[in-house]
Amino acid sequence: MTFRNLPLLGLAPALSLFALPASATETKGFVVSWFHTAGYADKDSCPKGINPDNIQIWARSLGELGFSPSEAEKVITGDGREWRKLMQMRGKKDGKPANVYLYPLSVPDPQLKPVEGKMAFGFNLDGKSGPKSFQDPDTRMTGVDNEVFRALGCSKMYHVNLPDRPYYEMTRWDIGSDSMPAWVITVSGEDLSRDGDVTVTLTRSLRYAYRDAQSKPLTDATYVMEPTERSRNVLKGHSKDGVITVEPQDIHIQAEAGIIPEYKFKKAQLRFTIDAKGNLNGYLGGYIAWQSYYWLIASHGSSSEESSLDVPGAYYALRKHADADPDPATGQNTQISSTFRIEAVPAHVLPPQAPYAQGAQKVSSLASQPAKSAVDRD
Repeated sequence: MTFRNLPLLGLAPALSLFALPASATETKGFVVSWFHTAGYADKDSCPKGINPDNIQIWARSLGELGFSPSEAEKVITGDGREWRKLMQMRGKKDGKPANVYLYPLSVPDPQLKPVEGKMAFGFNLDGKSGPKSFQDPDTRMTGVDNEVFRALGCSKMYHVNLPDRPYYEMTRWDIGSDSMPAWVITVSGEDLSRDGDVTVTLTRSLRYAYRDAQSKPLTDATYVMEPTERSRNVLKGHSKDGVITVEPQDIHIQAEAGIIPEYKFKKAQLRFTIDAKGNLNGYLGGYIAWQSYYWLIASHGSSSEESSLDVPGAYYALRKHADADPDPATGQNTQISSTFRIEAVPAHVLPPQAPYAQGAQKVSSLASQPAKSAVDRD
């Protein structure tokens, strides 16, 4: 939604509610509809081929457990509960079966093939342009840092191009969107149709995302920003030739336990456009703790492997390709460069102090309180 020349519309009091920069006369609001790891697949990405799919992963793992090929086939085509349990407990720790998703080092490194191509979505996070860095396929920017894609981009789940999305992340976001507070964005500036400075706010709302009859994010719904600062990110940005970018800054935003508890990006950058329908499309990149990213993959166990991603293999690969913030004791990098696709639809986004927000905050507060028993009510 766009608010322009508010005083001319007799809405001058509303200006104070939006906490806009003094020079801002226009604000557009959005609710995030999709957020997932950005993949890019072309003929040069994986010259050595794609990593094993789910059937190949299970067949290899069952063989390592002592099953013959015919026995492995019988298990894989049989009761799903049996092979899920076998795959989950295929690790060995202290001589006993171990949950391989919790203890990925309990199995050998399967040596996932990395991306060897030159193209990947993202940003130049470290200001360098080494021989192993990528080039962004949209902007043609060189020096792009995206080691998450290098580590996992030759696995079937991440070897995709839009409109396809990484299947596991897509389903988790889709399910989680019905329970986690929606992410909302506002873009403010003097005139968003022209080049100039802007302020971008990324935060959470008090409620989950509205959907339409086709289960798509509802356009022009109203959201109230979460009143706390825990997920509030106010970013200094610029608009040029229709592309909005923000200056590097750490970004922290809570998500949902079924996806990932929170995202913490270091030296984050954001780039997006707003299309003719008012939709926001772009990318958010930065350094993220690789072990946190592993949790995004491993938190639902066999579901990721059903999407053709070797989960313990992903642990080894992410650790191997982590490229920032070495641990002073071990020298192991703790952060890995990453890029996420972000999409959003137009929305009315109100700040916590707006008059319409007071009732919503009260309802939200009551909803978060434990229900009283019959004895308590009496």
